[in-house]
Amino acid sequence: MSLVFRYVFCVLLGMLAGTANARDLYILVLGDQSAGNCHEHVYDAIPGIFLLGIDGRERPATDSSRWGNCDGGSIWMPLAAHLKNQPNVSKIVLTPIIFHDMKVGQWMESPIADKVKTALAAINQRGIKFDYALWQHGLADVGAVDTDYLNQMRTLIKSTTISTKIDKWLIGQFGACRGRRMESINKAHKKLGMQSMRNRFPGPGDVGLESEERGPDCRLSAAGQEQMAQRWFDAIKHADVLSQHSQKESLVYYFK
Repeated sequence: MSLVFRYVFCVLLGMLAGTANARDLYILVLGDQSAGNCHEHVYDAIPGIFLLGIDGRERPATDSSRWGNCDGGSIWMPLAAHLKNQPNVSKIVLTPIIFHDMKVGQWMESPIADKVKTALAAINQRGIKFDYALWQHGLADVGAVDTDYLNQMRTLIKSTTISTKIDKWLIGQFGACRGRRMESINKAHKKLGMQSMRNRFPGPGDVGLESEERGPDCRLSAAGQEQMAQRWFDAIKHADVLSQHSQKESLVYYFK
């Protein structure tokens, strides 16, 4: 009887410890709506997933919460569902700052810059630190010179990081649809995403999607949305591993 009691006691302790260690994940989503939004399947509210508005208030997240100025679904809701299913995660809080057909250089111009600063200021008042900032740009910058685009992205990342606390950046790839691979822009994205010492990591791309995962208008089907959400989830897990490795390398270098 004592063995059974001790077993039950240990199980209860483990459950309590798991609850005590449960944490909220805060995710900042930045980019053009054509990349992550306006797709086929619209998601309703999912338990444990919330939207943090520019007023600093949380409410249940749905695709109808308006990620952009379209009525389509996102890849961020299924991504949040993947993250919520992890052990010791209590809830996911998404903050989308998304514009339609907005070039990177325009993000630093008023009134866009003012809107972003206002949103981040409201969040800072709550003392929130984002676990991840996800950059997924669309087709607005097709034809941009890679050096100009790279400098504009560096300015955007620096300005955003100064405005709010962010643990890790993930820079996604985009542009496989209709043959527009945007090689110069993706070259800049890869360069930005290979800076683990600065907490910048590579995000996923949409190359290699099956025909049933994307429609003729470039919108993702429900299967495509799930596929891209899985790719983002895998990229986030990979970034966590790379981050731990970089921290260990930094400690070894420091104590040489």
